[in-house]
Amino acid sequence: EKLKKLMYARPTQKAVKLRKASTVLLVAPYDVFPNELKAPPKSNYRLFFAQRHSSSKFLSNAYVFPGGALDNVDSDFDGWKDRYQTIQGKNHPLLSTDPEEFAFRCAGIREMFEEAGFGAFARPQGEQYVVTPEGSRQWRGQIHSDATKLFDFCDAYNVTPDIDRLQPYSYWTTPKQEKIRFDTKFYVLLLNHQDVPLLNAIAHDGLELINSRWYAPEEVLLEHEKGKVPLAPPQWYLVNELAEKYPSYEDIFNPSNLKKRPVKHAWMPEVVRRENYITSIILPGDVDHPETDKSMPKRHHRMDFNSTYKYTLHDEYISQL
Repeated sequence: EKLKKLMYARPTQKAVKLRKASTVLLVAPYDVFPNELKAPPKSNYRLFFAQRHSSSKFLSNAYVFPGGALDNVDSDFDGWKDRYQTIQGKNHPLLSTDPEEFAFRCAGIREMFEEAGFGAFARPQGEQYVVTPEGSRQWRGQIHSDATKLFDFCDAYNVTPDIDRLQPYSYWTTPKQEKIRFDTKFYVLLLNHQDVPLLNAIAHDGLELINSRWYAPEEVLLEHEKGKVPLAPPQWYLVNELAEKYPSYEDIFNPSNLKKRPVKHAWMPEVVRRENYITSIILPGDVDHPETDKSMPKRHHRMDFNSTYKYTLHDEYISQL
């Protein structure tokens, strides 16, 4: 019910400050899972979803990808330069070329570790990083309470955030109508067979997230339609896109597909109430979106819904993919 209220929110009277945030789509091929998890008929991979707590101020009860707002530790560039120099023997290039992007990715790795337990960290000379589930829970709790503990964790395990494992995938800004707004970058992290020892530590944190499960794209879309797994519009759009365009793990893993994605500028949807209780989420490229070039042919790029769980995508938008 709270998710429904959020998506039908009325325009606020004041401008709401945007908070920068990162979200990670954790993707695993089917053959890393136990045999009892049978492959669905289409996709050969699963995505990690976790349910937000009912008391959450933003998207309560919704199933989301791990992520959250940037913290000061993510942009403590001097602190990270010291650790990369000490542990890896060199700075990460983004610390010099694009420090803001470094901060977004660092936040994604930190939040993914806090909320889901997967540690995307690198040891010197490519040594594999492994932490026990017990150790993971202990550090996750400490970092959740005090994000600067991420520095202590890196020092204790002689690791640095594995920034390069996060591939930019999408970029959304919360509509102006909402009272809580985020400027969110979505990344993809592809698990491989070397990550199998870390799978036992992957689970929701029990604090912000109260339930979790791995779903194939078509599975979670079906559960959403049944009303069992509520997805917010950006999550639904991205999963629907994965189901349609990337049915195999190899398709997502293909670097050329990721590099072609238009992620330089954020999509800020416009929310429009229509007749018969239908709400439209107007996306860039749609004829009614203010950022659309009016000299271009008229086309639709929008999501319509008349309940929390019934989305309809109208996509005549010529994608850059």
